[in-house]
Order: sequence, then structure tokens, then C-alpha cells
Amino acid sequence: MLRTLPILEDLKEMMQLITAKVAWLVFGVPLVLLVLLGFAADRTTSSFARSEYWVSHTRQVQTELETLRADMFMAQDARKGYVLAADESSLTAYDEAIQNVPAILAHLRVLLADNPSQIARLDQLEPIMQQKLVVLQRSMALRKSGKADDPEQATLTAQNAQFTSQMLALFNELNQGETALLKERVVISAERYQRLRVLLGTALALVVLFLLASFVRLIIELRQRMRAEAAVRRLSSRILQLQDAERRKIARELHDGLGQYLAASKMNVDGVLYDQALSQAHKKALTEASELLEQGISEARTLSYLLHPPLLDEVGFRAAAEWYIQGFSERSKIQVQLNMMPGLESIPKDIELVLFRVLQEALTNIHRHSASPTAEIRIVMIGLQVQMEIEDQGRGIPKALLDDFRRKTGTGVGLAGMRERVHEFQGELEIYSEGRGALLRVAVPMPKTTVATANVSGPPDLQSTLRTQMGAAEESGGGLLFSALPV
Repeated sequence: MLRTLPILEDLKEMMQLITAKVAWLVFGVPLVLLVLLGFAADRTTSSFARSEYWVSHTRQVQTELETLRADMFMAQDARKGYVLAADESSLTAYDEAIQNVPAILAHLRVLLADNPSQIARLDQLEPIMQQKLVVLQRSMALRKSGKADDPEQATLTAQNAQFTSQMLALFNELNQGETALLKERVVISAERYQRLRVLLGTALALVVLFLLASFVRLIIELRQRMRAEAAVRRLSSRILQLQDAERRKIARELHDGLGQYLAASKMNVDGVLYDQALSQAHKKALTEASELLEQGISEARTLSYLLHPPLLDEVGFRAAAEWYIQGFSERSKIQVQLNMMPGLESIPKDIELVLFRVLQEALTNIHRHSASPTAEIRIVMIGLQVQMEIEDQGRGIPKALLDDFRRKTGTGVGLAGMRERVHEFQGELEIYSEGRGALLRVAVPMPKTTVATANVSGPPDLQSTLRTQMGAAEESGGGLLFSALPV
């Protein structure tokens, strides 16, 4: 077994070096060989069938010869029974024995038409048989006339014995000829059968080798593709990580840099406004500048929070999600309800970031495309997974887009980014839409240590788990359907 490993490694290296032309050659040569073997197998099969036919033909000749000899001896025994015992039933037996003799002789001539030597022997046998039958008929006719002990019977008996001896000699020669021919034809048939087996075995071995080579190449290409997909996945993950890091950096620069500059500028403008020497026009201009600076500070702070909420790092996912949903609802006028199971504060930071980015992208898509007046977010722990569902009651998702998403082709950057983020942690992201509304479901496995720390046992069904809490939240009223389960 150990010796075969280097051979397999060498085979893999050789297969990896195969170019497209060589691949076609590897495919074409076995195909041509298979076609040639098919023709050879067809010819060998036909030859084997002909040899088997001649073997059967020889056995049929032997059978006819034995039948002919048996009929002649039955006629001879019938004559003896009638002459010696005057048994009338022997006449019937005699007639039955000789009535098939002409047909058998004619059939033998047809069967032996390809064998001149056997035809010559049959030409010698036929007149002897006819003479023998004449002697038998004369003997039985003499017995019918009442001359059972006539000296002529002894003469006829002697002639019958002479013809019988000659007939047996010719029968033996015919049988010996057919036996020798049968042996020869059996040998030829066995050789052709063996040749056919070799051809079929060669074809089978060639097919197996061809399939093995194709299988090895397929395995190598599959592994290469898996490595390429893993590399692309790592690259996508790295890009997302860099994107998050860049967002943190930009958010920090906006908050600590631009925000501070704007705040300082506003303080200076506000300080100048207290100067009594300013004209009304200058005061109005400075007041407008102060308001613009305040708006800029607010916009910079909002943009900074949208890029990377500090609450996500400082307090956790729940607070960041509540803040983002509240701001989203105020801006989009979409009523959003959040139902989050208690005890999920110990989710790892990486998974919290994944859930938050998916939540951001999903709500953005609802605002842009669904035209839904409401949205519902449900987050629970089920077994070793944290699951999040985001559902709306909008116009739904076109089937073509869903099919592209499931085939991982033709989807937008947002959906692809969500999927890559979830897959980075071996999670699953699914989207369902039938008619109106859409449902996005994310399931991310949790580290066992985190699950043990949280000590949360999730219910078997996410939908049934939250119905009670949802009812309580709806009864509370208010323009914004927003509730978080108590910690």
C-alpha cells in the first residue's frame, strides 16, 4: 500500500499537466480503440456463431445417421419376427420402419452437400440399403405364400447378412468422418470463443482504464475547484474584514476628526454672535452658519454611526440594533418590530457584526424595493445556532431573482455580501417569497463555549416561540411597533 502512494502522486502530477489537446487525445485514442475492438468483436462473434452452427450441423448429421441405421435394423427385426413367428404385427412394424427411410436419405444429402467424401459414401450406402430392403420384402412375401421352410429363405437370409455387413461398414465410415469433423469444428469453435473472450476482456479493461483516468482527472479538477472556491471565499472574507475595518476608521475619523472640527467651528461662530457690534446682516449670516454647522455635526455623527455604531462594540448587538431600527423607522416611516430572546448578550463580537450587517442590508432592501409598511425581526437561540428572521409584507421578490440567488449567480452586491458574511462562519442564509411579502432567515452556529455561557435553550420552532411576545408588543400600541424582550 505504501508503495502505491508515490505512484498515485506521480499520476496526479501527470494529470495536472495535461493540456486541452492532450485531454482530447486521451479521450480520442480510447474511443478509436473501442470502435476498432467493437468491429473486431462483431467479426469474431459472427465467426463464433458460424463455427457453432457447423458443430450443430455435424451433430444433426450424426443424429440422422443413427436414426437411419435404427430404422433399417427395425425393419430387419420385423422381417425376422414375421418369418419365424408369423407375427402379423411385424408387418405393421416393418412398414413404419421403412416409410421414413427415403426422407432421411434426402435430408442427409442436403446436410452433406458441402462434404464430397461423405456424399460418396452415402452414394455407396443407398443402393445397398435398397437391395437389403428388396431381400427383406421377398423373404416376407415368401412367408406369406406358406413357404416358411423353403430353401430360398436360407439364401435370402445369407444375402441379408451380407448386405447388413456392407451397410454397417459404410455407416461406421460415415460416423467416423462426422466424428473427426466434429472434433475439428469443436476446436475451431473453442478457439474463436476464446478469441471473443480476449477481445471483450480487452475492451472492458480499456473502458475501465478510460473511466479511471477520467475519474482521477475529475477528482483533481474538483479539488482544484474547491481550492479555488475556498481561496475566493477567503478573499471575500478578507475584503469584508477590510471593509469593516475601513468603516471603523472612517467612522472614527468622522466622529473624532471632522465632527470635532465642526463643533469647534460652531463654538467660534456662536461666540462671535454675542458681539454687540455686529450688524443685523452679519448676525443673520452667522446664525445661518451656526445652524448649518449644527446640521453638519448631526449628519457627520449619523454617518459615523451608520458606518459602524459604537454601541455595537461598547454595549452589544441588542442596543445597536435598537438604535438602528429606531432611526430607520423614523427616516423610512416603516414600522419595525424587534423580538429578541433574552440571554443573547454573550454572542461573539464577530457574529454580532455579521447579524448587524445582515439586518442593515435587509432593512435597506425593504425600504428600497418592497414598499412594505411594516417589518418584523425575530432573533432566538435554537440548539447550537443563533437564528434571525426578517419578514416584510411588501410586493415580494421576483422568482427569477430568487433562482439567481439560490444558484449564486446574477444577484446584487448586497445579497452576495450578506451570503459571504454568513458563510464565513459556516452559517446559512435563505430567502423565501411566495406572492406578497418576503422572509429572510439567517442561521449561524455558535461556539460551544458561548452556548454554555449563555445557558439558553431555544425552542424547536422560531415562529411559535415569539407569537406570545409579539401579541404583548402589539397590545402596547404606539406609532412605532418596536419592542425588545427584557434581559
